[in-house]
Amino acid sequence: MPLRCAEGTRNGSGPGRRGLRRHEAIALIRLTRLNNTSFILNADLIKTIEERPDTTITLINGETFIVRDTVEEVVARAVEYGRAVRAFRP
Repeated sequence: MPLRCAEGTRNGSGPGRRGLRRHEAIALIRLTRLNNTSFILNADLIKTIEERPDTTITLINGETFIVRDTVEEVVARAVEYGRAVRAFRP
């Protein structure tokens, strides 16, 4: 399930951040590094996902992450993220 930051802030961390409209929220995906620490990634930044044999994610800026999650899990989360972001909310 995509994660959503608190409504009204860009990153959910309080004042001083550029505000969002009331109905908007940032949706992100949670992944797990090889050392079992989890982190949050904006799926819009993903350029490629490869299995070699660990899952390697390359972002559009060239940064790479190696994660425990399978390619199928990452793709499923990214698709769910895209649906959540593009869903019509009146």
